[in-house]
Amino acid sequence: RHTRCALVTGVQTCALPICFPVTIGGEKDVLAAVQLMPGVQSGNEGTRGIFVRGGSPDQSLITIDQTPVYNISHLYGFLSVLNADAVSSLKIHKNHFPARLGGRLASVVEIESAKGNLDKWKGNLKVGVANTSLFLEGPVIPSKLSTQVAVRGTYAGLIAKPISGYAFRKAGNEGSLSYNFYDINSLTRYVVSNKDQIELSLFRTQDFYEFNEDESVRYENFSQLNKSTSAVTWSNTLAGLNWKHHFKNQLSTQTHFHFSLYNLQSKEK
Repeated sequence: RHTRCALVTGVQTCALPICFPVTIGGEKDVLAAVQLMPGVQSGNEGTRGIFVRGGSPDQSLITIDQTPVYNISHLYGFLSVLNADAVSSLKIHKNHFPARLGGRLASVVEIESAKGNLDKWKGNLKVGVANTSLFLEGPVIPSKLSTQVAVRGTYAGLIAKPISGYAFRKAGNEGSLSYNFYDINSLTRYVVSNKDQIELSLFRTQDFYEFNEDESVRYENFSQLNKSTSAVTWSNTLAGLNWKHHFKNQLSTQTHFHFSLYNLQSKEK
């Protein structure tokens, strides 16, 4: 009926209040693991959408803390927008959907963020080939209020800009291209009592792509320099508020409010 993945990330302990083990190299990708499941395909290169039992990516619903997210990739599908350190569990429904998860035909992917540690602070720093991420969680009020924050950004543009500039100059033109992205997600949990718990989830991603070219066009009597700049940005903005209340005899209710916005802008000069 559904498949559930539990992601466990280990953090080394030390004598300091907060310990930051450093990882150099690759990083875990949650959605890449989903694409290895039976009945799920990854599709073409440059895309991160999942194809479940022949369905297109727009027929699959992906939620983060019960809030829909519409763009799930960075670097044109090379990386997902999910920071594995900030994810506690993932559940994919491929054939039978619960009544509360309607609106799609192929599949539903539920992603739950880490709730934050109520006892002590801990963190994780990862330095990758193309990006760096930082994860921090701990109690604001011990046993009462906790928070977790995950920040990730890339420095691929710092590498791509001089390399592309050299390639343009070698071809006789001036120009460059650059690409950068960042994502921030956090979850704050407040334990009101044994029966009530409130969670505030925030998620923000943005990608920047810029292409500059100065092309010299020569005619018989004069020459002309044509300059062109193309800039494309796309972003996700999510916010969710969840209130859980437990009654007696294993009866509970959840009240959820969310906001989700996907924005794509293209400019040419």
